[in-house]
Amino acid sequence: MEKVVIKSCDSYNACRLEQIIIDAIDELGLTPNGKVFIKPNEVIAHPKYFKNAYTHPAVLEATIRALKNFSVSEINIGGKAGLTIPTRHVFRHAGYSELIKEYNKIADKSEKRPKARAVYFDEEKQVKKLVNGEIHKEVHVPASFLEANFKIYLPKLKANLCSSAIKGGKPSYGITNALKLNLGIIDDKERVRGHNYNLDKKIADLLVIGSPNLIVTDAIIIGSSSSPLTAKPYNLGAIIIGKNAVAVDSVCAYILGYNPEEIGHIRECSNGGFGPSDLNEINIVCDIPLEDLRAKAKDWDSGRFPSELGYKNIRFYTGKMPENKYCFAGCPTAILEAISILEEFSNKSADNFFQDMAIVFGEYENRPNAGKIILAGSCSSIKNCRVDSSKISSDIHKLNGCPVTIPAGINWLWHYAGDGSLRMQNKPRNPYFDTENMMPFIKDFLTSKFKRYKNKLF
Repeated sequence: MEKVVIKSCDSYNACRLEQIIIDAIDELGLTPNGKVFIKPNEVIAHPKYFKNAYTHPAVLEATIRALKNFSVSEINIGGKAGLTIPTRHVFRHAGYSELIKEYNKIADKSEKRPKARAVYFDEEKQVKKLVNGEIHKEVHVPASFLEANFKIYLPKLKANLCSSAIKGGKPSYGITNALKLNLGIIDDKERVRGHNYNLDKKIADLLVIGSPNLIVTDAIIIGSSSSPLTAKPYNLGAIIIGKNAVAVDSVCAYILGYNPEEIGHIRECSNGGFGPSDLNEINIVCDIPLEDLRAKAKDWDSGRFPSELGYKNIRFYTGKMPENKYCFAGCPTAILEAISILEEFSNKSADNFFQDMAIVFGEYENRPNAGKIILAGSCSSIKNCRVDSSKISSDIHKLNGCPVTIPAGINWLWHYAGDGSLRMQNKPRNPYFDTENMMPFIKDFLTSKFKRYKNKLF
């Protein structure tokens, strides 16, 4: 029977967290050894924005410190940030780079502590690994990840509009935690493949190579309100630890009010034999009653579907989608994430900078009555309506891709904001034009590209 340990913890105190992790490792009967790979949730970070999108650095610090009691020869800390974002840029903003630097100063003075190394997956030389799954037959990951003797995942518990679920008998967004963390071990091209209505199968495929030995979930402040990038903070006050990703995610799902088996990717992974989703098959050891923790999460918000957002100046139209499935992890997700990022950077509702806009997903029957129409995704269309995507000023524009990427969504929505021209009046702040962060971003972007090509050659 799989075991999951839950400890109450109301603050990001690294000393307290270190002891929790040491005790949990003992409770789970684990012995970290040899080459250890630690993967936090590093999808995105920023000094002002996305504060609840990534694993808190105190959790990473505590995990590294807890390894001092074991025969560890190497510590690698890494992953892959979101599309177009250099992972080194995210590590710096998340505080990981400074943390690793300070830890290595201590390691230099001790013969027993190995130094830690940041591994940016978008820069490392990739090794082909067979998966033979439904979506992926093979993937490419760095050798340091594959060669690790012991893998530790540090997910951030959040709502996620990529996750399909049933909650209270109704369709709902689900969660992101340990299972979905594997999207951060593959490169951009492989990350996009199947990131649509096939996401549940994709996540199960990746468990073949991305099966952690230890999961330490940052559930002290969790992400609420659907978007995993611009998540709102919700105080749950817990650390959730286990050695099976399906079991840990199932316990997390239950705490947040779900039947774990009604979250698509958890069900897919459980049915694939990767672990139990039935809580009767999981030994839960906790210092706070599970039902009390569930009651504490009763006001947590999983988010709303496009039609429920209540915008006055944006209307969403959903037509027939491939296989007649709502594409949770595809274009609706990318567009909603893009809108939420523009709102986050501008600190305003999208109604303030969009005028009479319609966004269409899938094959729609009739042309919406709107000043601007965006067809989101390669499968999107309007019956008997010709679209000229070559004209940037056209009242109908199609964003191709399966799915459309979030960066494409941000930049096209930014273009059509205001009066639809390049004039800045009534436009939202675009993160790609953020003057405070532009030069550091460009520097990290160029450094990342140089390192990537260098490592390919040698």
